[in-house]
This record gives sequence, C-alpha cells and structure tokens, in this order.
Amino acid sequence: FAIQLIEGGEQPIISKLIRLNPDFTFSLNCGRPKSEDAITGFGFTAQSIETSSFSWEWFRVDAPGHATKIQEEGEVTFWTAEMPDCVDIVGTRFLKALSCRVIRAGIDHPFSPHWRVEIAAKSQITWPSLIDGKIVTSESHG
Repeated sequence: FAIQLIEGGEQPIISKLIRLNPDFTFSLNCGRPKSEDAITGFGFTAQSIETSSFSWEWFRVDAPGHATKIQEEGEVTFWTAEMPDCVDIVGTRFLKALSCRVIRAGIDHPFSPHWRVEIAAKSQITWPSLIDGKIVTSESHG
C-alpha cells in the first residue's frame, strides 16, 4: 500500500494505492470529512505503471455505507473508522464487478479507453489509514 495526502481545496484528499500486478495500480480517492454523514462520494482509479494514463470512476453515496457508480455499472458497500481528525473509509466490498476505464493521457478519448481494469464482484479491500504521517491498518486502530 501507498498513501498520498493531497492538500488544497476545501478539504484534503487522500489517495490509497495498491499494486494489482506489474502493469497496473488501483486506488481509492476520498476526502477527509469530520463525520460519516459528510461522505457524499469517492473515486476509484486504475493507472498504467508504464504509460502516462488517466482513470476516474466516481461513486455517489446513496445510503449509509453504500455507493453507486455514476457512469456505467458499479455498486459498493463501504465502512469507516474514526481517526483523530476525520472519518476515513477503511473497507470496500464490490457488490457488482467494477470496470475502470483507463485512457492513455493525451491519446485516447475519455469514452474510448485503451484498457479496462476489472475488479470482480464480491471482492473486498481493507484500506489502511494515515495517522500522524504513518500508514496504519484498520486492525491496529480499531
């Protein structure tokens, strides 16, 4: 896992990245709200390791602990944990398969992806958190 905190805007964004294989990464990108009710959406991205690429699959929260993909198919449940300064998404379960559209930057049209990274239905990811600049797993913080 790798975590990057991106400052700026109304609230910082945290990007949690895992390497899927030698060619692609997958990440969860979300804000750092003060309460779970403040989580209105989040994004998943898949990136090529070798080629400059872009991917962004946005999910809108439509019920507590549940979100639906805005474009194409996708549905996840998620759970959170309270951190010292925010509420953080620490787990996702994909109720439907997720297809992440990956385009080569400056080459492909956004609706004509060069690659698709598939996350299988029923897949579950336990995401770490960032506390005081340290990566912490959910088992170690609650």
